[in-house]
Amino acid sequence: MTGDLLTRVEQLKGADDATRLAFLAEEHTILHNRMQHSLDKLHAIVASPDPHTMGRAFFSRSYNGKSLLTKHFLSLYPPDLNPLGDAAIVKVVRISMPGAASVRELAIRILLAVREPFSHRWPTSHLESAAYAVLRSLQCRLLIIDEFQDMANGSHRNTEAVKNVVKSIGEDCGCGVALFGTPKGLEVLASDPQLERRFEHEIIEPWLADKDTQILIHNLEARLPLRKASGMASDPKVVRKIVELGDGVIGQMRALVHKAARTAIQTGREVIDLKTIEVSDWVPFAQRAQTSADRLGASNRECGIDDGDL
Repeated sequence: MTGDLLTRVEQLKGADDATRLAFLAEEHTILHNRMQHSLDKLHAIVASPDPHTMGRAFFSRSYNGKSLLTKHFLSLYPPDLNPLGDAAIVKVVRISMPGAASVRELAIRILLAVREPFSHRWPTSHLESAAYAVLRSLQCRLLIIDEFQDMANGSHRNTEAVKNVVKSIGEDCGCGVALFGTPKGLEVLASDPQLERRFEHEIIEPWLADKDTQILIHNLEARLPLRKASGMASDPKVVRKIVELGDGVIGQMRALVHKAARTAIQTGREVIDLKTIEVSDWVPFAQRAQTSADRLGASNRECGIDDGDL
């Protein structure tokens, strides 16, 4: 897959600007050392004779690749179909924690993930039983729960009930459970010692201007249809600037590089260096709210409206 993509990139370098810009809008998974380390941990759960004993909780800052990692891992374990076309074995099931956590919504998401028929009129106990039963019947080896930090958004009663499900579902269904969340999820886990003891922590750290980041940036550049080589990974100043403006998270760093690539194509520079990054007008995530507020204030003043009058 990677070889095919890189061949396509080489071919696109001779394409028109519109075609190359459209390519930059596509989503492509970039495997890197940190991602592979996490994938190996998940593979080990699936391969274990007792997956329910291998709970893992992965935490990182927002936009640092958690959801992309879980979706990629899910794609590695498609359902094994029987001759009649029905799902016989589904080794990995992935859901996201409901925004307002409740046992009812959690059960519904499991049933939807495996396309199990159900009725919204069913009582919560029936939905929960159906979710447990389908995980057992499909011989699920790993249940991935993304956005674990959202458990804190439910009422105290609902949150405690969901915690009990997370504690029991692995052993009752014979599957491992892997939680993915932001640092807020660490607080949720630490609030219940019985729950915390069931999960080994894995921290996905922010990116620094180091060798791992140089490799990542090299791989990002290899996927850009620019007509000139930028050599970003070999320029320490560019590496530091990408890490700084990208807030040390892969999602923002990648978005920055892609915006700079669009600028390089549109201006005809065809290369990403400090100047291209500067003229791309990238605003770091942490500064965007203030920048937007400043622009709104300026717009009001241009219209003769005093902010105090609003």
